[in-house]
Amino acid sequence: MPYPNEHAARFRRPGDFDPDTFRRTEGGTIFGSMKVPKTISIIWGKLKGKSGASDPVVLQALRFPTDNWTEAEARKWLKDNDLKPIKFEPATGEKNMEQNDDSQFQSMPAENFILCEADPEVQVMFSDDEGQPRRVGIVANSGKPFSHGAWGTVILDMSSGTIGRQKKSILREHDPKAICGRTDRIRIEEDGRLVAEGYPTDATEVGRETMGLLAEGHPFEASVYVPARKVLKLSKGESLKVNGHNVRGPAFILKDWRLREVSLCALGADERTSAMAMAERETVRVKVSEVNGKEGTMEAEVKDEVQTVKIPEQTATVVKLQEEKFDPGAIQGERERCLAIMQKAEAFGLTKLGQDLIQAGAEVKDAIMALQEKKLEQLTSAAPVSPGPNEDPEEPKPVLLSEAEAQAKWNADSGLRRKFLNRFEVYYFSLQEKIRQAEEEDD
Repeated sequence: MPYPNEHAARFRRPGDFDPDTFRRTEGGTIFGSMKVPKTISIIWGKLKGKSGASDPVVLQALRFPTDNWTEAEARKWLKDNDLKPIKFEPATGEKNMEQNDDSQFQSMPAENFILCEADPEVQVMFSDDEGQPRRVGIVANSGKPFSHGAWGTVILDMSSGTIGRQKKSILREHDPKAICGRTDRIRIEEDGRLVAEGYPTDATEVGRETMGLLAEGHPFEASVYVPARKVLKLSKGESLKVNGHNVRGPAFILKDWRLREVSLCALGADERTSAMAMAERETVRVKVSEVNGKEGTMEAEVKDEVQTVKIPEQTATVVKLQEEKFDPGAIQGERERCLAIMQKAEAFGLTKLGQDLIQAGAEVKDAIMALQEKKLEQLTSAAPVSPGPNEDPEEPKPVLLSEAEAQAKWNADSGLRRKFLNRFEVYYFSLQEKIRQAEEEDD
């Protein structure tokens, strides 16, 4: 399906993938070593039947936003990097945008896409128990229709949005100079609510002020900035089900949105303060379409959700004990510690060691180091050297390769990549470890 504002290079059919595993990143590394700039979006997913926690993500497509790439530039980049997609689709809206076809696209002020919702379910929760890290939980959008100063009745379609990276700044009143914290987990709940969690900061003046107000129980409202590429307009008498809610016109449905930031607002649903903070930002180019009986809602190709793995029984017992002992903020932190360790342990085939590390209370960084060392030990001891018939020759001393030389060898040897589970850093670490051991033996 062509996109209005992105050229798409498809490398595998979407139907090959488990639809619940799609995610999108801005730039990154594909095929083990090829660097993709942040101006190109990568669509990842897990193949059907291979969507377990330890199964790898696979490249499905590359997207080239028309703000950064023309069709010719996108095709040239693919050719220069010897990439041959199975299908290339130019953006459908590029020509219309160049011709300023207002019947298709409109320029709207950024503050139109600030959603500050006065709803009992949109709330800010603060954990400030002594001895525990201070955390903030923000129900940023209820997923329900609500009244908005620019749109009237509006709803954010949760099935066609992109969260992007989990770590984002938490701002005050959408002011990029007023950082009061950061998120570390953002998700869309089954009931359609958009929830962000993270830590307030005392490193900035506004952060210290916000933390003090949160500790006092100040009733902040939550707000999100979600520029959308498509808006569906419902006329009076029309209705459409969105996020499980029946939306009746006149109303607007924001689709193909991307979460840019989360803010705490002191004035509730009054957008005036937020509009002032956004005044110098560029406008958002958006296509407004009338809803008709045939169009309905679009299926989302990308879903940005926090990936979880099944918690073994032993680990679940630890979490249960934490639930009995700690506050909700600490519980969430303990869950994330257990899940992070078990994801790495299952990927290495070291489930038992992962469970032992969790039981011992190891931090994530220390646990991952222990798992890597154990896996490296298994890999390096898997191939014993056989001496000749009447001699016991010395094993040749390992030669230290530069990272570039090691990368070239890695790219050329598929067996090597399988041996080290497609983890170049583990392979390169093993080379360095052999050199260190050889030096110790010489001493």
